[in-house]
Amino acid sequence: MPTVKVRMGEVILISIDPCQKFNPEKTILWRGSVLRKAMGLALSEAEKGLGKVSPNPMVGAVIIKDKKIVGKAFHKRFGGLHAEAELIESLPEKIIKNATLVVNLEPCSHYGKTPPCSLLIADKGIKKVVISTKDPNPLVSGKGIRCLEDRGIHVVKGICREEALELNRGFFFAQIKGRPFITIKYAQTIDGRIAFPGKRRYRISNSISRIYTHTLRKYHDAILVGIETVLTDDPLLNVRYIDGVSPLKVVLDSGLRIPPESRLIRNEEKGKVIIFTSKRTGKRKIEELIKLNIRVEQIDEQNGKLSLFQVAAKLKKSGINSILVEGGARVITSFIEDDLYDDLEICISPKILGAGIRATTDHFNAPLRDENQMRLLTMKSISNDVWLHYRRIKTIDIMEKI
Repeated sequence: MPTVKVRMGEVILISIDPCQKFNPEKTILWRGSVLRKAMGLALSEAEKGLGKVSPNPMVGAVIIKDKKIVGKAFHKRFGGLHAEAELIESLPEKIIKNATLVVNLEPCSHYGKTPPCSLLIADKGIKKVVISTKDPNPLVSGKGIRCLEDRGIHVVKGICREEALELNRGFFFAQIKGRPFITIKYAQTIDGRIAFPGKRRYRISNSISRIYTHTLRKYHDAILVGIETVLTDDPLLNVRYIDGVSPLKVVLDSGLRIPPESRLIRNEEKGKVIIFTSKRTGKRKIEELIKLNIRVEQIDEQNGKLSLFQVAAKLKKSGINSILVEGGARVITSFIEDDLYDDLEICISPKILGAGIRATTDHFNAPLRDENQMRLLTMKSISNDVWLHYRRIKTIDIMEKI
């Protein structure tokens, strides 16, 4: 995932090398060096499918022949050829025969929208397959590896495993837990305020931090806010300032108060907005929004608020593997209290607001339990803003068991 580095006061947006911890000069065997470099390239290829293949994982593939990388490809769109098939079809059979295939995810072994890649690999005479991780999908989950090994193909596992898990963390988590991977993001002042009271708008973070915010949006399948954020900020909730596919826009609006003239509706891309509302909402309001090409989902309420469990379940069913929650305070509080979060992305800006709204409401109640503990993954300085990226320990434990 792109990060931000500061050098001599200059802020630079760069992309992380998937195998950045690897130092080829310290590797004794050429094989280890080539395979890790090839997997790094496969991961870079895989990332090209960002925003285009979900709910499928991002997959990249590389062919090595005579110690040289001779081809690369990636999964380009949902329902299209998988990376392995895309690559094999692009090269002559004489190059593919007895070559090594490097791919960041276990090749599939079942018939879905495309035929099994494991059978295609075996039929083309590839002698070795190098993968980062098994595919947790129950339809695959080791069957692809066994299919290859049963046909005499040597399989090497675990190359750049951590980087591969991080790239497709939404896919892996959704397969294992049955819900999307959820990141809560907010910007606050040094004194812990995320906004002025009332409807007054105020930008907490700086302009460079906003670029990073849009990078976060790019790396999620959906972005979610509450109706108060829509009424106060009139946001677009899309990806700007950088190249990338805008995520699905999700609004929690129990009373369906969203104005038809809001930018979110006026700039709506077909099928890109979902509004969750109460089952008590009148049909007339719903029909008015449907005519504007807005998808409206009615769900149950629990303790006077929309059921976030049903929101997560319906989004998962719609092919959403990851959600970026951007507030406001009531929404953030509800997700934490309902134990529906995995990462926190917190921007701390060097400002003092005094009176204002905190990220969590006054009635916030999250017991101090081991499962609520978090680990700091990264800390970035972005033009005087500080970004802290935390992940729950229990989420880390789930990912490590894959």
